[in-house]
Amino acid sequence: TFAEGKKECKEFSTGQNKIFRLDSRVNSAEFSKDGKKVVTASVDRTAKILDLETGEEKIIKHGDLVYSAQFSEDGKKVATASWDDTAKILDLETGEEKMIQHGDWVNSAQFSKDGKKVVTASWDGIVQITDLKTTCIHDTFQIIQESACDFDSTAPIKNLFEEIKFKN
Repeated sequence: TFAEGKKECKEFSTGQNKIFRLDSRVNSAEFSKDGKKVVTASVDRTAKILDLETGEEKIIKHGDLVYSAQFSEDGKKVATASWDDTAKILDLETGEEKMIQHGDWVNSAQFSKDGKKVVTASWDGIVQITDLKTTCIHDTFQIIQESACDFDSTAPIKNLFEEIKFKN
């Protein structure tokens, strides 16, 4: 039942019931591209990766709630964004975990199409591109906005880069 943190789902092809135990509220959930795995991001400070075929579960732990979690295009890695000011990358094949540090809550972590970089976004206005092979910061930029009232939401997006201050 919902109150117990369980949700029963029927598989369309087999009619079998699958029960997923959720210990807290979930902020996001996503299928891998092949549909064989699901990743969740939860208030309980974890991201959980569930293999739907084997039932195997892997967990990424954070120091505060996990806001979002995504698979890489090839499904071999997971990126998480947490309010502990970090993003984490887990290689599902090797178990290697990498951490990307920010100065405030991280709300988004997304892989590049080729899976070689991750872009992260933080509440401090910093957007960071990190090379996963070297874990070196590839690029960092900050959105400059005096106040919410100064931003003209009706302005054309053609001048977007005038709103961005690049830092090396």
